[in-house]
Amino acid sequence: EYGKRVRDVDNRLPAIKFFQESIDIMESIKPMLKPLELLETKRLLMIELSEDLQYEIALKISYELENSYLEFFSPDHVILGSLLNTRGFILLNTNRGDESMKSFEKSLEIYRRSTGISSTKVAFAEINIAVLYLYELSNFELAKTYFETALEKFIKNSGKTNNYYYMNLPYATCLIKLKMYDEAKIIIAESLSYYSKRKVGSDRNLNLAKSLMASILIQEGEYLDANDLLQSSLTSVMKHYGDTIHKDMIEGDITILEKELGVVYEYENIHDRSAGS
Repeated sequence: EYGKRVRDVDNRLPAIKFFQESIDIMESIKPMLKPLELLETKRLLMIELSEDLQYEIALKISYELENSYLEFFSPDHVILGSLLNTRGFILLNTNRGDESMKSFEKSLEIYRRSTGISSTKVAFAEINIAVLYLYELSNFELAKTYFETALEKFIKNSGKTNNYYYMNLPYATCLIKLKMYDEAKIIIAESLSYYSKRKVGSDRNLNLAKSLMASILIQEGEYLDANDLLQSSLTSVMKHYGDTIHKDMIEGDITILEKELGVVYEYENIHDRSAGS
């Protein structure tokens, strides 16, 4: 419990140190009194290491955990599904898209067997696959299929909650990439309304929704309105999504707006295109 209290999103090292020391103590006790408590501590350590970008160590622990879990749980247990889901993100962050997909797909199958084919856990697993298809593999048709089946489950299980609106934005991004602008506009307008009314924790998603709406307005020739939305959201979106397809989308939108309106956008990560070459 103390390890959880010292977790800090800005400094993961105190929690990593505490969890590692706890593991060392528990492993030194023979016979081990609470093996499942040890495994839970290792799981928390794996997550902290991953958040601290220590992916290879986190990945090693994930494989050790899988072997240990199978001593206590069936291969279809939800805890294995959760572990494989976490591993999928670790693999994704180390540019192993194919391995990440296999891990997400295996997690999805376990969730289907352990929680039912229409559960919220299944929906989250489908979203992860959809996001991988969208952002890493550029397979927008398959991404669309997974987004739609997942969002349907979210609505059925809990209505249009924060999870639904959060996942709506990558779905709308997918629709834009497929040039399904009318459908995307309806979804984005709904998200803009939702996040505009929220008082806490909405800025990041609100700004992403604004930039997506700007993309659609540009397609409709509404350049002034698009410019207003993009100007107000650019810094936030590039900060949080600047290493994804959103950067490419924004760069394309800016090129059009600069040509049509004669405006100049100043943002180092956009105009300094030679930096990575």
